Amino acid sequence: MLILIYLVLRQRIIILFASVLSTIFSVLLSFIFWLLWHPQPFLVYWNGSVTVSTFPSGFVYLSFAVATTLLFFSNKKTGLAALLTGILIAISQIADGLRYPTAAIIGIAIGIFAGTLTYWFMEHFENFWANNSAE
Repeated sequence: MLILIYLVLRQRIIILFASVLSTIFSVLLSFIFWLLWHPQPFLVYWNGSVTVSTFPSGFVYLSFAVATTLLFFSNKKTGLAALLTGILIAISQIADGLRYPTAAIIGIAIGIFAGTLTYWFMEHFENFWANNSAE
């Protein structure tokens, strides 16, 4: 969220749009994995039954979606800082016992794929409008 606020304050509207688009893509992709249902450690150990599915990790896929988008559209320092933040989020969720490693790994894959899909979409969208605009 801090990165998105930073983009608004710096008036990086294209990067902000790409970041929001990558989060939308990652949420749609995660819904597919959510349908697979995977119990999480804290739900199994605390109450013995699983009633909620939090697979894959939302924090992880959203942070990696934004980080991948920033790597493509922003300067490398900002992108690497966001990527490091995503790695720390994934590690902390595993270490705290909130997620299985598979949930974090799938979240990383979804985030990277969503960021890459956003980059591909934005590049083709720009080329489409450049080639088909009325002058």
